[in-house]
Amino acid sequence: MAATGAALVPLADAQGLTGPAYEVSRWSGPVSAFGLVDTTGKTWNLADLRGRAVLLNFWASWCEPCRAEMPTLQQVADLYGPDKLLVLAINFKEPAGARSSLPKAPG
Repeated sequence: MAATGAALVPLADAQGLTGPAYEVSRWSGPVSAFGLVDTTGKTWNLADLRGRAVLLNFWASWCEPCRAEMPTLQQVADLYGPDKLLVLAINFKEPAGARSSLPKAPG
């Protein structure tokens, strides 16, 4: 995953996107244990995902850039497959109806 993140930096620079929001750094240290329940009722525990690359994407239905990136995140997840990359889109402050209104990946 770090290689993927590092590959994004030159692309961002090429597009003129610079600044702290576009900096990529390697994650260090442990992540606190947590569990999340998805819209189907399945519970996702971080400990159960050990050894897999996990992308946690925090979003909101009112955030247009968040909604715009969802189809691309789905395509990346499909490209790598669930054994290599798991993308969890996390929205914890809105009702379930808002959470299920994500744009779908084309195709």
